[in-house]
Amino acid sequence: MKIKKIVNIKNWTQREMNVGYGVRKKVVLKQTKMGKVYFMAKSYDKDIGELRSEICASNLGNLFNFPVQKAWFCVIPQYKQIGLRSVGALIQLDVRRQRYTKRHQFRENLIHGAALISDVDQEFSKAPKELHKRRIYTLDLVVKAIRNYVKNKPQASIVWAQFFELLTFDALIGGTDRHYNNWGILEKADDGTFLRLAPAFDNGISLLWKKQHQQEFLRDIQAPNLPRGRNFPKRARSMFKKNDGGKYTLYEALEKLHSIDELKDSNIAKNVLTKINRITEARVAKTLILNVPTRKRFDTSVQNLELIAQYVSIRLDLLKQTLNRIVVGNT
Repeated sequence: MKIKKIVNIKNWTQREMNVGYGVRKKVVLKQTKMGKVYFMAKSYDKDIGELRSEICASNLGNLFNFPVQKAWFCVIPQYKQIGLRSVGALIQLDVRRQRYTKRHQFRENLIHGAALISDVDQEFSKAPKELHKRRIYTLDLVVKAIRNYVKNKPQASIVWAQFFELLTFDALIGGTDRHYNNWGILEKADDGTFLRLAPAFDNGISLLWKKQHQQEFLRDIQAPNLPRGRNFPKRARSMFKKNDGGKYTLYEALEKLHSIDELKDSNIAKNVLTKINRITEARVAKTLILNVPTRKRFDTSVQNLELIAQYVSIRLDLLKQTLNRIVVGNT
């Protein structure tokens, strides 16, 4: 499908499949009668800005060469029948169906972070409520879970660099919702062979998705004593708890992750820094304005996109500073 497109999914067929977790309703659809292309339609919960952020994040991931699910705005004429709202985000599922396999069978399975953590922490696996799981969701616990997975599947060692890139992408877009069900590992369905870390998905809680965030950022950039309005971008916190309480900021989480034995002597920070240094502020703005449809019903205007581009440019500068500190400390 074209990039700058609003997809009408009137004639798409619903699939009975589990699409994971989260508070926002999601429905799996197939585009063709042969069932070869699958997508997920996602409604917004409280703020339609989530849809805009999902589409913007998809385009920015492509620009910066980070693995991210492709996404488009969509209209849903049959929204009442499938239990969604009349507009949504259409997201291409990153699972591939094996030719000649049985119906409903895919050749890739997604193992959520929650499952990996449950393998190494009984308190997490037995927690009756999500609130308790989130309270004990530390970055150290995630490292422990990935370390256990790689120990059992040595060919999966590349997942360390891929997870670092995932957190780098979150730092770039201000993504604050990378909880244990919003990342995972893809394996071959038939034998469980490691394939790769799943592309970034559920990226709607980012990029000034709330009107309140846009207002705070505007006040920030207009304040006379703040260089380029950096106060608001610096405050964005990850989902990862510190062992002694509180949460890491998105930039702190990157530095903490890179300090582990598996990454501290690697070139991953240098490689990511080289990659993002190729992208100018002008390209960020151009990518968003040219590729994201501007429609009132999606609460998306050129002014919205220009403000988001400015926000990303400031985050990009702060991200480069963080990665430079890591690289210097690694030499």
